[in-house]
Amino acid sequence: MNFHQDFVALLASFRHLYPSPLGSPGVLSIALETGLPVFDPSLFVVIGSEMLHTHGQHNTALEHYIAALVLDVVPKKKLPHGIADGFNMFESRDDEEDSESDEVQVLDPLSQWVAWSGLGLCHALQGDPTNAIGFFARAVTVAADHLDDEKLREAYALSQYDLANAHYECNDMIRAQATLETLFEVIPETNRADIGAKIANDNAFAAFLESPEAKTMFPGILGKTSERN
Repeated sequence: MNFHQDFVALLASFRHLYPSPLGSPGVLSIALETGLPVFDPSLFVVIGSEMLHTHGQHNTALEHYIAALVLDVVPKKKLPHGIADGFNMFESRDDEEDSESDEVQVLDPLSQWVAWSGLGLCHALQGDPTNAIGFFARAVTVAADHLDDEKLREAYALSQYDLANAHYECNDMIRAQATLETLFEVIPETNRADIGAKIANDNAFAAFLESPEAKTMFPGILGKTSERN
């Protein structure tokens, strides 16, 4: 089983089955375009666990599929305390006592970004923008350190947009505005239309930014972007 490809496909199916005005599929498009290397298994476990608890109770087949993906990478007895109990009903692959399984893997920045973005998406799909904010913020931090990389530069823009979106969902317009201002200051060439093409057409925040109300609240931001769009 190619865990990475299956996981990306799983995220895509979630986005299709559980549409949300918050989550951005940008994480999927970049992952599919670049063929990212496999993440650190512990991060897969966390993301898989989030999805298991979020959607597994509603879809037994999906629950088993998520568990199979997680356990294909991490032996059950190596699962973090508190998460392992959720997988007791599933079979684990053999626990091999090899030295490699205990080594700490260093993730490349793009993989880290996708992992944190994935966690943000998990919470977004639950309608939990408060916790999604923390994960999107971590994704922003990772990408911000590598803006010379074209993909991470795009990733930074997507995550800042997601972060502003989450603040909007929490009715925190001040932070939403500050986040967008930061995005356009760090990446002046950001084109809102380009970002908009990477988010769902039903995205409430994208629609809000087109409204007369938003143009009154965010004149500086929308003025900059309208010149580029």
